[in-house]
Amino acid sequence: YSKDFKAWFKERKDWVCIVPHGYFHKKPPENLLTYEEQKQFMEYCIDALKDYIDKDCIGYKAPFYQMNQDTIKAMQDLKN
Repeated sequence: YSKDFKAWFKERKDWVCIVPHGYFHKKPPENLLTYEEQKQFMEYCIDALKDYIDKDCIGYKAPFYQMNQDTIKAMQDLKN
């Protein structure tokens, strides 16, 4: 837990967005997992960051730039 980072982010959150880049970032890419598994790993990323930032400012960048319809659905469902 870094109070310095949290303060830094709070001052800049109007123009900074935290973007997890997958949970494991290993091959095979996470997009080959089921919808439920992809969503669960995205939730793990959000949980790891929740002490630092607001959930509304978390994006997602799929590892190896590969994603599928399950990846997109998981991201959309997590925003709701």
